[in-house]
Amino acid sequence: MFRPTSASASDALFDAFLDNSLLAVVIGHWDNNNNNNNKFAPPSGRNPYGSGLGETLKAAQAAALPIGVLYLSKPLRADMAHLRCARLGVSIAEKFRGRGYGREAVGWALDWAFGFAGLRRVELGCAEFNERAVGMFGGMGFRLEGRKREALFVAGEWFDLMEYGMLAREWEALRGAVDPRLMGGGDGDGGEVEGEGEGEGEGGEV
Repeated sequence: MFRPTSASASDALFDAFLDNSLLAVVIGHWDNNNNNNNKFAPPSGRNPYGSGLGETLKAAQAAALPIGVLYLSKPLRADMAHLRCARLGVSIAEKFRGRGYGREAVGWALDWAFGFAGLRRVELGCAEFNERAVGMFGGMGFRLEGRKREALFVAGEWFDLMEYGMLAREWEALRGAVDPRLMGGGDGDGGEVEGEGEGEGEGGEV
C-alpha cells in the first residue's frame, strides 16, 4: 500500500539529492511587475557589484520566484571519478516552459561543467515522447548516442529513453574555442531547431 510521503522522508530525499550532486541549483525568475514586495534591479556600471556582491546575491535570491531545478550528478562509484562524467537533469515548472529558461540553464550548466569543473563528458536521458526536449537537446549540440527500448512506463504505456551526450571538445567547438573540423563524426540529433524548444530531461520538465 502506498502512503503519502512524510516531511522527514522528503527532507531525506532532498539531502540525498544534494549529497549525490556535483551541482544542484534552483532556477529563479524575476518579475518586478508583479505584486511581490521583493524587487530586484541588477546593478550597472563598470564595477557594478564592488564589495557588495554577497548582499546583491542575497537580494536576488529573495526576489526570485523558483521555477525549476537543475543538477549534475556525481559518479555512481568512486572508481569512476577519473572518467570525469556527470549526468544532467533539469526541470522547469509548466507555466514557464517554452520561454527559453531550460535552454539558458542547460547552457550555463555546460559552461560550468566544462569550463570550471573540468569535466570531459555530460550525458542525459530524455523520454521519446518529449519532442520539445528532443529538439532542444539536439539543437544545443548534444549527440544522440542510443536509445533504451521501452525503458519508461508512463500512463500505462512503454516508451523508449533517448540517451544524449556531449564531450568537452564538442562544447569548445560550439563556443568557438577549437576548429570544428577536429571534432569529426556526423551531426547532432535534430541539428539546430527553430525557436526555444523546452521539454523533459531526466524525468523532469524543462
